[in-house]
Amino acid sequence: MKKSIVAILLACTLLMVGCGSQQADTKEVATEETAVNEALTSEESTVGEDATADESATESEDTSSESATLSGTWETVSNGYEYNGETQPEYYVQFTEDKVNYGHMKDGEFELEYSDDISDVSTVSDGLYRVQAVTADGAQYTYQTSESDGDTLEYYGTWNEEEYGDTYSGSSSLVRTSITQ
Repeated sequence: MKKSIVAILLACTLLMVGCGSQQADTKEVATEETAVNEALTSEESTVGEDATADESATESEDTSSESATLSGTWETVSNGYEYNGETQPEYYVQFTEDKVNYGHMKDGEFELEYSDDISDVSTVSDGLYRVQAVTADGAQYTYQTSESDGDTLEYYGTWNEEEYGDTYSGSSSLVRTSITQ
């Protein structure tokens, strides 16, 4: 009987040692899994931050190229008035980051008459840009680079591309001037 009790105690001891070892292994695995998950989360976070930084840089580059394309002074194709014996366009136009400024030239200086808010400036395709603006009374319109001439912005009295054909206005379209400000 003593041998049976010793055998049972030995078996229990081996089981306890084995279970203890298994629990230690489980804790080690859990700790390792936690460390791996934390590392992955950290890497994903870093990758997300890098992607966000890359997107911001791309947006910044896009915005700067769009701004460069729209920089300078533009004029409406239609003539509107006479100044010092010369026929002048209906408006001279200058773009800022968030405004379309309409005015006139007086003694070589741009004089602001009114501004419309720019809602969006986007790249349509390589070298072609779209500016969507809204007037003070809520009318929406679009200027878009002409496919045949990068120094021409075609005017559409809508934001809806499907309606461009019905709302195009050649006389309200803009051409870049040689006037610098």
